[in-house]
Amino acid sequence: MTKFPDDVETPSAEPAVAGLEAAGPAGPAAVDAQVADALWPGDTGTLPAEVRAVLVRLVQGPYVSQVTAPNLWAALVAHERVIRSRLADLFLELALDLDEEIAFARNADTDGAGPGLMRKTTLSFADTALLLHLRHLLLRAAAAGERAYVGLEEMVDNLSQYRDPGDTDLALVARRARAAVKRMVDYKILTPLEADDRYEIMPILALIVTSDVVAGLEAEYRAARGQQVNGVEVFEGGGDPAGSGEAEATGTLNGLGAPVKTDSDEEQLDA
Repeated sequence: MTKFPDDVETPSAEPAVAGLEAAGPAGPAAVDAQVADALWPGDTGTLPAEVRAVLVRLVQGPYVSQVTAPNLWAALVAHERVIRSRLADLFLELALDLDEEIAFARNADTDGAGPGLMRKTTLSFADTALLLHLRHLLLRAAAAGERAYVGLEEMVDNLSQYRDPGDTDLALVARRARAAVKRMVDYKILTPLEADDRYEIMPILALIVTSDVVAGLEAEYRAARGQQVNGVEVFEGGGDPAGSGEAEATGTLNGLGAPVKTDSDEEQLDA
């Protein structure tokens, strides 16, 4: 897992945003002193349009990447320090991976001292199971120095392992799986390819589904497949060990997300 240092050095190239020098030792206050030209009557903002656009994209989510938005990425890297400062004013922090060239904003861990700006989106049991499967494929491809791809039918087949033994409506199971895939596309975790029913798994997934999340969830989903968990025999079949057909787990989605609590077959993912 990539570690996000508090102070990441940025390239020494010329700033990508005209009219604004990259923040140096003087810090964000020095940047604020360089008032940008007004963008509309009554505009009192101090940042050029490109830097403001980066902040908007980070707050809107899900992320900024060099692949999907090279101009925004260049502005973010050149002016990382002031962007971090402006996000902090909103109780947000910047998660930045220079290797993968991806960044996103997440709620800061304020221990209740400030509100959480990032909205929460409900994820189903199938959504979370799919995230775990995709993360496994992504890390395996990364270890081989390759990009990660997956087929629709592979994802549907994987999710079918978690159905209750009494659930014989395979068409319904497949529809739920396809709906989970569509949500991953909406979250920009999966990118459809021109080839039929093929997707690329985006590197952002490894950053938002942290090892803490995996530790809190994998045992539950292995249990749903009737496997051994840490040498202890678990129940056979799908559903939940208590027999309710639902699963509970806890974890933290560090990115696009804040704390996650699953309850009654639901999980919370900040987007």
